[in-house]
Amino acid sequence: MARTHTAEALATLVTIMGNADAPATARVSAANAVLDRAWGKPRQDFELSGTLDPVAAIQRARQRVHGHAKRACDTGANAGTCDASIGHGPE
Repeated sequence: MARTHTAEALATLVTIMGNADAPATARVSAANAVLDRAWGKPRQDFELSGTLDPVAAIQRARQRVHGHAKRACDTGANAGTCDASIGHGPE
């Protein structure tokens, strides 16, 4: 059912995009929507710099996240109340 409204929806986006009286945020949003539909969304690439081992980088990130969660559970108002599922131990 939604696909039957494609032409109308695209026409609405183009109208908003070209309306000088529309807020700039609405015009930009409409323009982005039209471009995404016409050309596809841009790829979201990321690069590991240097000769880092991607597995080691992921393990370090997990240790930072789990270490932060453990400290939050061990201190303050939450002391001793956190769920063991946050992964404090070795995996």
